[in-house]
Amino acid sequence: MRKAFTLMEVNLAVMVMAFGVLGLISLYSLGYRESSQSREDVEAAALAERNMNALATMLSSTNMSWTAWSSIGTLPAGGERNSGWMAYFNVNRSDYGNQDSSGADSNPSAKAQEVFATVKGKCSGCEGTDVDFYTGHLKCGLVVYQEGPRCAIAFRASRRAGSLIYQPLYYTEVYFQGDPAK
Repeated sequence: MRKAFTLMEVNLAVMVMAFGVLGLISLYSLGYRESSQSREDVEAAALAERNMNALATMLSSTNMSWTAWSSIGTLPAGGERNSGWMAYFNVNRSDYGNQDSSGADSNPSAKAQEVFATVKGKCSGCEGTDVDFYTGHLKCGLVVYQEGPRCAIAFRASRRAGSLIYQPLYYTEVYFQGDPAK
């Protein structure tokens, strides 16, 4: 009598191998997605550090007058409905409670550049400071809020403008360093 595998044993072995290979294939796509997300997170953190440091340096200038400092407010300005993170979403949306990707502004990077330009215009000692708001492929959102001698700076970045509100928040505070009598 010859020893051999039966058809049932061969089919069972093929099925076990198929499940194993399918599991490996699904892990590959998951790993690729996680790798892309971690690369984006590192890029956003580096971008936040570079741009927030430049803005904090401008705001820490001892040449800035109290009048210019107190007029910073929430940028970009535009009233209550267009302030803070809502500035990066369409102002025509009627339901701000449902912040999904369909309401995202198409160009939050331009709004972030507007913030830099506005703050730079208020800083009398920042004429030689050149802020390069290069974002690569990331869409960026920047919020500057001044309250008394404290100025809060918040930053987010994402590949997709619609997911900006769901990204990690980078935050720092700057205190008025100028002469309050000016």
